[in-house]
Amino acid sequence: MLNPSNEWLHALIGCGRVAPTHVDAAGYAAPLRLAYAVDMDPEIAGAFAARWGLAPAELDQVMADAAVRSVSICTPHDTHPDLALQALSAGKHVLLEKPPTLDPSGVLALAAAARSADRLVFPITQHRFDPLVTLVRELIAEGHLGALRMVRVSLECVRDPAYYGASDWRGTWAREGGSVLMNQGYHFIDMLMWLAGPVIHVEAMMDTLGNREVMETEDSLVAALQLENGALGTVAITGAAGSAWSNVIELMGDRGIVAFDLSTPARLHRLELTSKKALKHWRSAFAEAQKTNEIPLGVSYYGVSHRDQFRALTGAVEGTPDPRAATLEQAAEAVRVIQAIYASARGELGSTATSPLYARA
Repeated sequence: MLNPSNEWLHALIGCGRVAPTHVDAAGYAAPLRLAYAVDMDPEIAGAFAARWGLAPAELDQVMADAAVRSVSICTPHDTHPDLALQALSAGKHVLLEKPPTLDPSGVLALAAAARSADRLVFPITQHRFDPLVTLVRELIAEGHLGALRMVRVSLECVRDPAYYGASDWRGTWAREGGSVLMNQGYHFIDMLMWLAGPVIHVEAMMDTLGNREVMETEDSLVAALQLENGALGTVAITGAAGSAWSNVIELMGDRGIVAFDLSTPARLHRLELTSKKALKHWRSAFAEAQKTNEIPLGVSYYGVSHRDQFRALTGAVEGTPDPRAATLEQAAEAVRVIQAIYASARGELGSTATSPLYARA
């Protein structure tokens, strides 16, 4: 069993783009205390540690330190499974940035390893903790949308050539595993299924329209989805046009419609309910949820909900799990859908063929 204790140390593995967000979040998750910064480049680890008041460390050092009870893994996608397995073998709990691995079987293998080690691995899905998203889930759970008929996801997240040229892993199938869908779109696939239910069939197209000289993966993608509950859906994502971050998730039922974004602060775009009484109540609730003075420490659209993601870890260790936290089994479903979309876009799934998603593990 997991035993509560006083303060324990936490190590940050990977000092890149999302790392400052983990520094911020760790400050809200006592008894966890972020102590070490690790990076494959010692100079990067040293500079990051100096900036944020941490100690630079080597990977083997933090794995061998019994006082380090948990780690954040914020490294390139392809390194996630090996690092997570190494942390589990060393007796650490893990906060694992998305995607946990590039294939669903790898995510399920992590889940099995975590059970065997009696340790926790939490895939990062911070937007599940956004106050507005919490209300959307309650709205749906109480039946105010009725039977879902249509779901729509739209995301523009322009990334210029410098973004891909600055690393040796982004923009590659082997290491990033895909770009605008696997990387920027991951949260939207997770959110769609968390709110609307499992996806059972996909049809998709993708292309590289803006950055062909620096990437082999997609920067634009559209997909049509069929959900287990009978609803249909669309996903449209581009990193080749538009703004740096603009998005909408819309769910349409036979009794209501809600549309919102995963931005900071999150915004309600549309709310229609057949019940006038319910509409008045929920408009007031959403207006309150959108009031915030929170300022993200890292990239603005990462938001501040990593704080709740960290608190979900400490809460689970101390025996009070948060039901909003994604499980590895749920993460495996997200990766399964993403890979099915890619397979369809590559022409590997016939337009009338039954998707392998019907046979989910």
